[in-house]
Amino acid sequence: MLISAGVGIYAADEVLLLSHPEAVAKADTVAVGGLDPASVHKFNQVLFGSLHAMADSRAFVLSALAIASALAFVAAGRLLRPAGVSRESVRRLLAGSALTAAVLRTIDGAQMAVAYHRAVGAVADGFLKVATQPGMTPPVGMKEWLAPASAAGVLIWTQILVGVFLFTAQHFRSKPVREFIAASDALTSQR
Repeated sequence: MLISAGVGIYAADEVLLLSHPEAVAKADTVAVGGLDPASVHKFNQVLFGSLHAMADSRAFVLSALAIASALAFVAAGRLLRPAGVSRESVRRLLAGSALTAAVLRTIDGAQMAVAYHRAVGAVADGFLKVATQPGMTPPVGMKEWLAPASAAGVLIWTQILVGVFLFTAQHFRSKPVREFIAASDALTSQR
């Protein structure tokens, strides 16, 4: 329930950012973790430029993800307190919306991985200056793997979230849960 709420809020926020690119361009840049503001500004520009290049498809995916997450959130709440609604229909809604959210979050994660790969690749030198101690040179090849490593981090986070949605969908589609919900509905209708 909490994961679907968090993913839904994130998706809605991203749609709002996509709809106001001028706000991102005018945003103040602050030094983060010792990085100079110019590197942070360049990172943000490349990141949002990459995301803006796929704005139409991204807006569709994020809007659908926000709706699917909202449906999963409401269905999970209704499963706990049905308030006159059949738990079986709520179970089907929860399983379907969780599966839909998993597919959409996978697409969103792939888009974010591409954007982070490009953005980190553009400012890898600035990151390496901060990551190494004064007078040290970064290890050979570190610059080349920094961008793929950032994309891998995004993909790992995506796998965690997608795994939660898939587990939820599979759990609520399983035979024991269907039987439990049917018995629960039968008890409720006898009252």
